[in-house]
Amino acid sequence: MSLISVELRVLREKFKVLPGRSQVKPGDRVLIATQNGLETGVVVSLNESEENEKSDIRLLRILNEDDYRVLRENKVLANKVFPEILREIRQERLKMDIVSVSYTYDRQKIFIYYTAPDRVDFRNLIRQLGGLMKIRVQMVQIGARDEAATKGGLGICGREVCCKVFLKDMESVNIDMARKQGLSLNPENISGSCGRLICCLRYENSQYENMGPEDGYQDIPIDKERGRKPKRVFSGRYQKPY
Repeated sequence: MSLISVELRVLREKFKVLPGRSQVKPGDRVLIATQNGLETGVVVSLNESEENEKSDIRLLRILNEDDYRVLRENKVLANKVFPEILREIRQERLKMDIVSVSYTYDRQKIFIYYTAPDRVDFRNLIRQLGGLMKIRVQMVQIGARDEAATKGGLGICGREVCCKVFLKDMESVNIDMARKQGLSLNPENISGSCGRLICCLRYENSQYENMGPEDGYQDIPIDKERGRKPKRVFSGRYQKPY
């Protein structure tokens, strides 16, 4: 049986799901049964299964009005317990910052997403929260880029950050990409709200890699006397589109 790909939770994790008899399409919000209980997600693509591939995650239905009401109630409840979680963290004197809190659809489990500079021993915190809220608790540590994708915000371009709007897979970005494009290496100009290099440096990187002198690039040869390595320098002349 063919499987479908569904994104779940704050980090938009992808899971292969048994569609059953439901007729779904990409973009549909659906209710599925996982090992955590009932959860909601968004259909990403269809026919994602490989030969003999199986999944124990089942799609139950496309979300209806009652389901959306439950989600709104869960969000209100998550906002309500947020201060309580912060209070418990302060009492435990843990060096961590809470980014997001979310319930599964059936409120059988709560996910707490956090950032921390170092590894955190939160075993006692989980016991305290579990006893306080009478629910299973899962702590999920995330990085700076995931935090930006979760919170959203404006990029240096003035538009909402790509990782919040459409960017699904955040590939690695390095400073050489900025050099190839002739951009200023001032961190303020090429860093996003996450403090990391802006993801859009990768968008046109392959195009710049294939450019030659006619496109504004000059190859600087090896300088053996000074020990300099060969490199490519962008002179600032752009190729005309027509």
